[in-house]
Amino acid sequence: LNSSIEILRDPATSVFHPLTPDALLAIDAIEYITDHLKKDEEYKMYRDDWKYVAMIIDRLLLYVFFGITVGGTCGILFSAPYVFQGVNQREVLQRLIELYKTRGSS
Repeated sequence: LNSSIEILRDPATSVFHPLTPDALLAIDAIEYITDHLKKDEEYKMYRDDWKYVAMIIDRLLLYVFFGITVGGTCGILFSAPYVFQGVNQREVLQRLIELYKTRGSS
């Protein structure tokens, strides 16, 4: 055998296989690509997990905002005077006229 050819033993078959330097470089390149793809897949998995967490937090904050907005609106409307009460306009006008007359004569 040539001295530039490395001989590797296959543990599955117990047979020696001579590999050329080009074949060894190809194996190294394949290992590099495989490692890169594994790291990329792991990165995408973490990114997708964080996207999911962000979506949950976003939805939760939307519900909190909606609840506070509806609660505030209802609180303002229900606390306003005369919203659900009938108003006697003649009585209110008479009271304003009397108030105007008493202040005008002083």
